[in-house]
Amino acid sequence: MRRFLSSGITVAILVSLLPNLALAAYPDVQGTRFTWAYDHLSTRGMVQGYPDGSGRPNTYINRAEAVKVLLQARPEFQQKVQDYRSRDTRVFSDVGYGQWYDPYVAAAREIGMITGYPDGSFHAENPILFPEAIGLILRSYGMQACAAQ
Repeated sequence: MRRFLSSGITVAILVSLLPNLALAAYPDVQGTRFTWAYDHLSTRGMVQGYPDGSGRPNTYINRAEAVKVLLQARPEFQQKVQDYRSRDTRVFSDVGYGQWYDPYVAAAREIGMITGYPDGSFHAENPILFPEAIGLILRSYGMQACAAQ
């Protein structure tokens, strides 16, 4: 069975890797079990919520959103993201210049966090699967996932 990660669970996993706690407000997140995680990540600029001001803790996080959050967590990768903002670089067949996630995906590809699918696509809008999220987190810290024995 395929398991997807909800935004709230993904945010909670990412927060467990970071110190400190602060406050920020997403009306649909306040009072939920994910409040502390969203507060922590938003005060560090790692999540900004959606254009309508929500955090959507009960929706699935997609592959592009997961890449962005992890790159935002690593200050040493910020320059790479900035460099790609002004380039028309197509690293995957389904990620075009001008899409909000293009610089994040391009930087993550260069860093080695992501490789995409064998057909040259990335499927940025697909919900991220739990094993994909764990692999992404490990690769963002220069680690390799190992196969189950």
